[in-house]
Amino acid sequence: DNMLYKSGSYEINDRAAETLSKIAKIIMDYKDYDVLVEGNTDNVPVNQNSPLMKNIRNNWDLSTLRASSVVQFLQSH
Repeated sequence: DNMLYKSGSYEINDRAAETLSKIAKIIMDYKDYDVLVEGNTDNVPVNQNSPLMKNIRNNWDLSTLRASSVVQFLQSH
């Protein structure tokens, strides 16, 4: 939701990065557990006129990119 991203974006904001960093540390203590990350999207259609969003076809794509950005953040932290 808007805690992680600005509307129409899949870039993790600073507030979310702080929270996800804490989650990443917790996950490291439970290496035998699986972690499920699900995407979410806006109720606003994707603005394909934005340079960042030009290759995103719809909110399904946005949802997938959001989940992927969280996974990549957790892997790197």
